[in-house]
Amino acid sequence: MSRLALEQCFGEIWTRPGLDRRSRSLLTIGILMAKGYPAELRNHVLAGLGNGLTAEELLEATVHAVPYLGFPAAGQALEVVAATLNER
Repeated sequence: MSRLALEQCFGEIWTRPGLDRRSRSLLTIGILMAKGYPAELRNHVLAGLGNGLTAEELLEATVHAVPYLGFPAAGQALEVVAATLNER
């Protein structure tokens, strides 16, 4: 599974032209918030920081998601984002 993820997601999808890594990170984080995958969200928050996103942008993206995801999903995402930022 790890090999497939690396080859398909990071090998083929993340290297396509059209979006920079920072934009791809923000988009991926939004999708993971919407899908409710906290473990993957944590991983991509860390990756997003490495791809140039700031803590403020990550928190703002979570607040921005509230009307689209609803309070329960956005609240869960906020907990993950805040905890990840506090850990690093």
